[in-house]
Amino acid sequence: MNKEEIAKFLFKGRRLTNAKAGGQVSPAINGTEQTEYTEGDWLYRDIYFNGKNSFSGIDAVYYQGQPVWASSYFGKFQGITEEELDKILRQTIVDHPDTNAWQEVKRQKYNDYEYENIPGSASQSIDEVSGVERVLKDGTEVYVLRYNGGMLI
Repeated sequence: MNKEEIAKFLFKGRRLTNAKAGGQVSPAINGTEQTEYTEGDWLYRDIYFNGKNSFSGIDAVYYQGQPVWASSYFGKFQGITEEELDKILRQTIVDHPDTNAWQEVKRQKYNDYEYENIPGSASQSIDEVSGVERVLKDGTEVYVLRYNGGMLI
């Protein structure tokens, strides 16, 4: 299976569903929210729990009904509304369509906020990823998300 094709579909699925961009479906697990994007034999699925200023979940890519890639994440925020955060995160996915999963994004301004993605290692690829995504306001962290994932085949 072509890893570049998996990555391309992953990025497209995230762009069209993350931060409440679309794709909401009835959740498979009680107490969660779920988004999906399908195209031919491909399915992107994101299932997450919303807490008080926090959330946790998994996202995965399936090919012909079998999971081929997955990640888990936990995020929390304070000093920023969920709506403001979603707007920033949607824009970062648009601005970095091919790097939002695991490559470094140095601090980038979005109005009064700065966004950055700090990978867990310099040699990451779709095979294995980890890192921290952050949003700062006036130098203070208002959002942090930790993620880990990789290929399942």
